[in-house]
Amino acid sequence: MSEKASILLSAYKALDWDLYIDLSEKITKVNKNSIDENLEFQASLYSHYAGLEALARLDLDKAETRFDSVSSEIRGTVSANLEKFGKITEKGIEAALLRQPEVLEAKEVVHQAQYRYNLLHALVKALEQKKDCLIQMSSNHRAEINLYAK
Repeated sequence: MSEKASILLSAYKALDWDLYIDLSEKITKVNKNSIDENLEFQASLYSHYAGLEALARLDLDKAETRFDSVSSEIRGTVSANLEKFGKITEKGIEAALLRQPEVLEAKEVVHQAQYRYNLLHALVKALEQKKDCLIQMSSNHRAEINLYAK
C-alpha cells in the first residue's frame, strides 16, 4: 500500500468532528494566486475523498447487515419468551428487542458508520463546491486578462 493510501486510511479510521473540521478547511482552501495549480490537483483530491466515501458506504452497509442479522437472531428468542405471557404484538417484540445489549451494540455500530459516511459525503460535496468556485475564478481571471490586454 502506498504512503498516501495509508495516510488516507488512517485519517478515515480516526475521522471525528475535529478532524473533519481540519480536513474541510485544508481541502477546500483556494489560493487566488495559484488557481491553475488548484485546478490541476482538484480531480485527484476529489477522487481520494470519493474513494473514502465509498469505503464508508461499504462499512455502513456491513454494519446494517450485521444489525439485521443480530436483530433477526434475537427476535426469535424474544418472541418465544413473550409467548409465555400471552398475546404478543410487533410493538412488544420491538420494545423487547431494543433492550437487548447485542442489538444496542450493533445499532451503535450502524450509527457510527452512518456518521462517518455523512462526514465524508459532506467533504466530497465541499470538493464539488470548490471545483465550481475554481472554475468561476478561472473564468473571471481570464476575463480580467482579456480586459487589460485590449
